[in-house]
Amino acid sequence: MARTSNAPGHRKRPLREQVTARAASRPAGFEPTRSRRSEKSRPILVVDDDSSQQEALREIFEAAGYSVASASSGREAIALMESGVEPSLILLDWIMPDMDGEQFSREVLDHPSWLRVPIVVVSGAPRTELVRKASVISHFVPKPAPASTLLQIVASYVPPGSSRY
Repeated sequence: MARTSNAPGHRKRPLREQVTARAASRPAGFEPTRSRRSEKSRPILVVDDDSSQQEALREIFEAAGYSVASASSGREAIALMESGVEPSLILLDWIMPDMDGEQFSREVLDHPSWLRVPIVVVSGAPRTELVRKASVISHFVPKPAPASTLLQIVASYVPPGSSRY
């Protein structure tokens, strides 16, 4: 069913028709301002080999208005970042096949521009092991973590608007 306008004095037209008419009425050379949605966003990068955990984290953060990218391993996350994805924050599972959190942390150290990205480890691994092995970790959250805790931690690192739609 097409959406229509209910503005007084206007016949009801489908929304697509309204947008087309509005665009046609603009003067030549008109450049609309870009909306926040069209600006390049810096997503939260979820790195976890458990697809159900990835999906749960995606739902939590997207519901809060954040943009989310995901990777199934540290190696996949590195490839995403090398391809130009600039995360505002990385949520990292520590224990993964292929490339675990420790190996991922060593890769981050080799890319100085990535060092400014906060890394929040969400893991069942003991905290003492992580602190000893990786100096790039910004925060540690033990699994399972309540959604409210994760949202609060992310909000403390990601300035409003930098990863939001």
